[in-house]
Amino acid sequence: MIFWVGLVSVLGGGCVIFPKAKQLWFEWIWTPNCLIKCCERQGISAISHHQIDQMKLELLREVTVEAMHGWEQNLQLHDQEIDIYQRFLELALSIFGKFAFGSDLKSSMNEIFLSFGRYLYNRRHGIFRLASPLPTFRSKVAAQQIVEDEGQLRRIAMDLLENELAHQHFEPDGNESLLTSMLLLLKEENLNEKQIVDNCITFLLVGHETTAILLTWTTYLLSVHPNWQEKARIEAAELWQKHDPLTLPDLGHLKTLNMILLESLRMYPPQPLIGRACIKENSVGEFLIPEKLEVVMPIPALHYSKEYWGDDPEEFRPERFANGLAHACKNPFTFLPFGTGPRTCIGQSFAFAEAKLVMAMMLYRFSWKISPHYRHCPDIISLTLRPSFGMPIIMEKLVSS
Repeated sequence: MIFWVGLVSVLGGGCVIFPKAKQLWFEWIWTPNCLIKCCERQGISAISHHQIDQMKLELLREVTVEAMHGWEQNLQLHDQEIDIYQRFLELALSIFGKFAFGSDLKSSMNEIFLSFGRYLYNRRHGIFRLASPLPTFRSKVAAQQIVEDEGQLRRIAMDLLENELAHQHFEPDGNESLLTSMLLLLKEENLNEKQIVDNCITFLLVGHETTAILLTWTTYLLSVHPNWQEKARIEAAELWQKHDPLTLPDLGHLKTLNMILLESLRMYPPQPLIGRACIKENSVGEFLIPEKLEVVMPIPALHYSKEYWGDDPEEFRPERFANGLAHACKNPFTFLPFGTGPRTCIGQSFAFAEAKLVMAMMLYRFSWKISPHYRHCPDIISLTLRPSFGMPIIMEKLVSS
């Protein structure tokens, strides 16, 4: 494995791609959007766009309102300090559970968080540990734990699948969950049960984690830049007063919030590393890439490059996106929060719409600042860019909301 920033010029093409996974679903988490067949990707992507438009964000809004009522009660009964990262994980999992599986997943939430968090930690150790010719005690324990966590998450996915199979009739009516739509699609492709479960686990885990991380770092940036928090709040309040409930076209009017989210993705990309493996020997520029060599690109190195982003990439400047990505940087392939090209994340439209709605509702209902107990330590050498010690904030309910 090598780390390489110079892969920018070929990411959008087909020069280096991941081969088909040889192991179980955990390979899908490392590169979840690379291992679904093209026919599946196209169909599932189309389903995702259809469902979001059809729901008109009502499902997202209902789940978010319920969650924020809980936040308000917490402020009344307890301290004003909450770990917003944990709250966003719970909210994102509930939203995606409703959207994808027709269930809020509350009964399985603790098991999912525990197994997935431990899985990420052990997989990171396996990927980035120093090479050793002999297995260590730590590596043996981690490998065993990975197997156990895989089994636990697979059982959860099987329960969701069996429940869906028991209650649906394979007749599309326009209101089916993503899982039902996916089953209708994959039935035509004659995929076996294991492949369907693999897809379920991929969507289940990746579908909530990355969105929660985007929301968390956006909240952090607005904490340390209160002027931008107020600008976004004024914009959100004006829109809510004119349009309630919001629709997808309404979200397009949140220009300030759109810039803030894009800048958040630039500064804190949810997936800090993108990997590709060469399926046959290739030459890229002056470099020879042997067959089967895995190339890993550190996304923050691109997002903070002065060559592409000017002299201030370390500063929080949402206005750089005022005229779109084309005017924000010199090369669009240096902005890769969702990947790019044929391997781009198929859930990015849903994730961005969800983030916009949640942040707009949060801005309208609450103000916040960073807690003095917060320790700034993004987990950069990881599979996802989690805050290592959570994200405690001091939150206050706005009377006007």
